[in-house]
Amino acid sequence: MILTKGILFPVLYRESIISNSKAAGAQPLLTIPMLDWVARVGNNRSKLASFSIAKYGAQTGNDWQWYPDADNGILASTGQYVTGNNPADANTSSNSTFQQGWVQHLVNRWGTAENGGLRHYIRGIFGREGLDMPVRWTTSSRLSQPVTHGT
Repeated sequence: MILTKGILFPVLYRESIISNSKAAGAQPLLTIPMLDWVARVGNNRSKLASFSIAKYGAQTGNDWQWYPDADNGILASTGQYVTGNNPADANTSSNSTFQQGWVQHLVNRWGTAENGGLRHYIRGIFGREGLDMPVRWTTSSRLSQPVTHGT
């Protein structure tokens, strides 16, 4: 089991997706993130906020129901984006070597595609949502990629 950088819970979650899909006779499809940062959980699987109110001040919309300290990164005082935020507040660095370790873990656990392992992977830009939707790039990836292009 992969136990690095606070990612055990996401690994277990994805393992359950694979296990449940295979048990139901389906072929799971997993996203391999392509960003420099991917989401992580805190100590004891605690929640982490990319735009903490405690750290960055009052903002215009928080997650009042599930994690009140998590806000949207738009300052209440100016209506401008929080700048200079630290991606490591709620993410861990990622690169092709990091993702190669994840794929190797999947092959070791489930086998190669030819031998019953995962057949389908998606290259994605969102590690947190597991989505591959470039249209959302400028609003959703700002927490770990603060400079966007084409907007």
